Amino acid sequence: MGVDKEVLKSESVSNWELYDDEPGKKLRFFVVSGKEDELVSERQANLMVKRLKELLGSEKKIEERLRIDYDTVKGTHDSMLHKDEIPQLWADFIKK
Repeated sequence: MGVDKEVLKSESVSNWELYDDEPGKKLRFFVVSGKEDELVSERQANLMVKRLKELLGSEKKIEERLRIDYDTVKGTHDSMLHKDEIPQLWADFIKK
């Protein structure tokens, strides 16, 4: 398949860091996944959420800056991107 393990390791969500500049301190994260997603497994989504929680630290920051939804949007990976649910979920999240 030609996959370089070092490249994959360096790009892994488990190695993410937060930006520490002013705009980075205000970043909010929205993890959307679905049971029918054939490209991103629930395990991958959970790993992303785990890392974001580690980076955000306090429960208050997690509550303010992270939204997780595995149930609302149905369909395959690409079909989810063409549904109205994701923009609506994001709009509701940023209004808080």
